[in-house]
Amino acid sequence: MDSILWGLAVLLVVAGVGAQYFFASQSLLIRLIGLLLAFAGAVALIARTQSGRRAWAYWHEVMVELRKVVWPTRQETMHSTIAVLAMVFVMGLVLWSIDAVLVRVMAWIVRQGAA
Repeated sequence: MDSILWGLAVLLVVAGVGAQYFFASQSLLIRLIGLLLAFAGAVALIARTQSGRRAWAYWHEVMVELRKVVWPTRQETMHSTIAVLAMVFVMGLVLWSIDAVLVRVMAWIVRQGAA
């Protein structure tokens, strides 16, 4: 039974996308509503399958766990952001200075080889 529902869902999505091209002369809003209805119908069919029920249960568990997350305060976020920006700036300076030294060393080597 699940295979039949999956097949119908895929067929519904393909028909919705095909209708976009078939009814190209119609208003975009009407075509968009039709496409959304086709996707909603496909989701409703998939929700009746075993894997659809497992996906819904998983989504529910994810939302429960998400409510348990302790999010950082605004002040903690600002401090972390400032620390990251400072570190990026310092590393940029370090890499720039290493690059400058290597450019000068390579220029010196090239001048030595030309002589």
